[in-house]
Amino acid sequence: MRTLLKGSLALLTVFCLATLSVQSLAGDTYNRVTKTLYAGQKTPVGTLTVEQYKSGGKKMLRVTYDTSSSGWVMNTTHLYVGTSAPSKSAPGRFPYKHEGLDKVTVDVYEIPIGCKPLYIAAHADVCEDTAGSGGCVPDYAAAAAALPGGLTDLNVEWAGYISSYFTSHTTFGTFLSWCLDYNGPIGNEVTYGTAYVFSLLPDGSPNPAAAALLGSQAAALSGSPINYLNYLINQPYVIDCGNGGPYSVVDIQVAIWHITNGLAISSFGANVANVTAILDDVIANGASFVPTCDDLALVVGDPQTPDPGGNYQHNQHFGFAVPVTGEVVQGDCETAWAKGTCQFRTGWGSYFKYCVK
Repeated sequence: MRTLLKGSLALLTVFCLATLSVQSLAGDTYNRVTKTLYAGQKTPVGTLTVEQYKSGGKKMLRVTYDTSSSGWVMNTTHLYVGTSAPSKSAPGRFPYKHEGLDKVTVDVYEIPIGCKPLYIAAHADVCEDTAGSGGCVPDYAAAAAALPGGLTDLNVEWAGYISSYFTSHTTFGTFLSWCLDYNGPIGNEVTYGTAYVFSLLPDGSPNPAAAALLGSQAAALSGSPINYLNYLINQPYVIDCGNGGPYSVVDIQVAIWHITNGLAISSFGANVANVTAILDDVIANGASFVPTCDDLALVVGDPQTPDPGGNYQHNQHFGFAVPVTGEVVQGDCETAWAKGTCQFRTGWGSYFKYCVK
């Protein structure tokens, strides 16, 4: 099944997602047993781990499905846990089930138990995650095509020189923006005829037309400045800038100008230690960074009219982030069972006995 993810170039809101740990607060687990999950009888796609822990003096059983290292994802799990052997291999009738999981790689059950031995049968509906990144193939060409052609009106609004990043009011949305080169001005509440260039080519490589608008990059950077900037705009300390993040707007803007023009990191009163930390991160991790689905990608704005005149050769080029969308591709889907020691009378599924301690 193929589903097209649609996105719009609108003001972007970013939410922080907490990572939930499956480790119980009740204490250490014990009596662990691990079985292999097989799809289509022969393909190992993950593990099933069964273990005990105590909560409030009561015995608890934790059963964890995990396909995270296999390239397969789960859409449904069915679990049988009982003191008698399951009579039929009908997972839809098992007492525990998680349906509509939407391509997860870890699923956990926590069940109160007594002291009797248990029989366990574990089933899952799994699909091959052929594209990676949640099964999404980025569509960079669509992002580029969504930008207007030719010159369109841009109205710039900023609170003060280098005091905050500015707001770009375009014909297709409103964006918080950063200055990208240091060799030109951009005026507050001025309307510019502006061309827009997406930072990536259809194959995900840096767009030379966008890179040409960035100036001469710092000598310490070996890769394309497009990769470094795309890495930077995806970092929480940039996304949260102005909302209690660790670095100020000035720190980040000076780091950007250092990347694009080699500007001294002490410029405009920036915190040198903060700018150094930003650049160390970018240099270490950004050289080969390519945004994928649900990441952000840079759009470069080139305000061409009115003619700036004076001693400047061009207006200040600027950049803002848009979400990367794409096509969800789901590979082969199979039914999966944890490998047990006892075979069902029909089908190829199996179950096993678990001794409670």
